[in-house]
Amino acid sequence: DDNGGKLLTSLKGKLARRETSLERPNLSAQDIARIEGEIAAYKAEVSDLRLTQQNNREAVDVKRDARKEAVKQLNEFTKNWKKDDESIYYGIDQILAKHGIVRCAYHGGQINGVDVRTLMEKAKEIMGEICVFLCSQLSAESSISADEIGKLCKDCEEYLVLWDAAISFVHEENPTEEHCVETQEYIDLAMLKHRDLGFSVTPKTHGMEKHVVNQMRKVRGGIKKLIEHWVEHYHQVGHRYDTKWNNQRNELLRAEIRSHREYTAAHPKVVQRY
Repeated sequence: DDNGGKLLTSLKGKLARRETSLERPNLSAQDIARIEGEIAAYKAEVSDLRLTQQNNREAVDVKRDARKEAVKQLNEFTKNWKKDDESIYYGIDQILAKHGIVRCAYHGGQINGVDVRTLMEKAKEIMGEICVFLCSQLSAESSISADEIGKLCKDCEEYLVLWDAAISFVHEENPTEEHCVETQEYIDLAMLKHRDLGFSVTPKTHGMEKHVVNQMRKVRGGIKKLIEHWVEHYHQVGHRYDTKWNNQRNELLRAEIRSHREYTAAHPKVVQRY
């Protein structure tokens, strides 16, 4: 920290107390000599710790600069690699483009919602083509086999098909209890595959897994008509909350503040007032 760490802070406190004690009246020559000796020893320790602290900071700065440079070079390599006509990334993009799926610059270079639906609907065909393409790129130096590529592509295909079914079931109007149970089964299977593939559980996937079926039961007529407009609206609301409290480092406290503010903003009396 700014004080040089706990040990340095402690030593500085002891040094200050010893220096203050020298100002007491009626000190014997022996006491003065003892205290001055302790002060000299503390000053030497503080000096050594400050030097160590400075060396550590310089070492950290060197490593941080080296990491920044490495990240910069990696990003530049990735950028150029994606544009290379012979790269695997470019080859997969060409397969997607053949089916009308294009990464959008305005969407951070990612696939937008409409194209994601196309990818899910044509999962078997697209993943089959990607599998053939990836296998054609194998060489003697490759660290993965054709069988492993085939399994991974098949897992991705099943993952997309499961989510396609789950999302389709969520959009049912006036869902019955039987339909809600079946929807949860599809979601559970999709999330099982999600974890098998090593994907992280995002707030959206958590919401699908733990909350969306309960909302289907509670909202009269189902949530089909709410989904698109509500999700797009909450993207904007959520971004405002994230921006407002992103300086709060404690994630739990940030979540509690946000939850409280959202609850207050949605309270019927508050909504009626404004």
